[in-house]
Amino acid sequence: MAADNELTREEISALAEAFPVGAPARTLLRMAQFPPAAIPPDHGLSTLEFWTEVGVRVAGGALPDGRRKLLAAARRKYPYSTKFAAPAAGASAPVVPAAPLRVLVIGASPDDPDLPHVRADRESHVIGKVAVPGRLEVEAVLGAEATDLAKVGEFRPDIVHFVCHGEGEFLVFSDTRGEADFVTATRVADMLDYYRETSGVRLRGIVLAACEGNTLAPFFTGVGDTVIAHRGKLDDQCGVAFAEQLYRRLNDAADLAAAAREAARLTAQFSASCLPVTSSLIVLPDGR
Repeated sequence: MAADNELTREEISALAEAFPVGAPARTLLRMAQFPPAAIPPDHGLSTLEFWTEVGVRVAGGALPDGRRKLLAAARRKYPYSTKFAAPAAGASAPVVPAAPLRVLVIGASPDDPDLPHVRADRESHVIGKVAVPGRLEVEAVLGAEATDLAKVGEFRPDIVHFVCHGEGEFLVFSDTRGEADFVTATRVADMLDYYRETSGVRLRGIVLAACEGNTLAPFFTGVGDTVIAHRGKLDDQCGVAFAEQLYRRLNDAADLAAAAREAARLTAQFSASCLPVTSSLIVLPDGR
């Protein structure tokens, strides 16, 4: 049992995992009102070494009630994490209401005679329709160009939901003329990783409502905690039905993987054409 103002090794490790040294770590310290003069220098230190030094300074009294304040600030960033529980000792930590799960829908259906129209507007609409206020907060970018990925850094979503064509190792966005822009999944994953490094965005999930998800999903496993995709072709109406069921579940469920599997089973009841959704569902990593 740690002293009231002493971070445990587990808490230090969790802080190091969620808040890399640099801007993410310093942002959290500012949220916790850590005295600027007491913040350790971040040059020459690994993230774990940095947070270990923060722990030493907290235990030494640099921030009164520092352990509670740091964990409360971390919970505001990651309300669904179990790693930043309020310290039991003293029972003085205020209850921090769970923040709504933030969902960013990025949809594109460029004008291309070789590509069927994708109803990203319908999928976005149904996600917003089933979202319960205070549980899900939904933002949508439709007709998205690749540069619209900047919205990830601004909105700081928990889940990014792509609705677009998948072609081999490419996601298909719109270009400035509204025509097809084939962007490698590697480039998209790299951009998401950039916002994780520079803005402290941590994605609980990435949903790929696109064909050929079995090719695309592996590119995103190092960026999102859970990746949801579909093997082979994804019928447009089945994709919309799956999204509706998924976000209905996520109004109350914290486990994205379990919600996706239940949503797939329910989607299969929507119509005979949606029966393959259950067998084609991809959940990575597949911990079941």
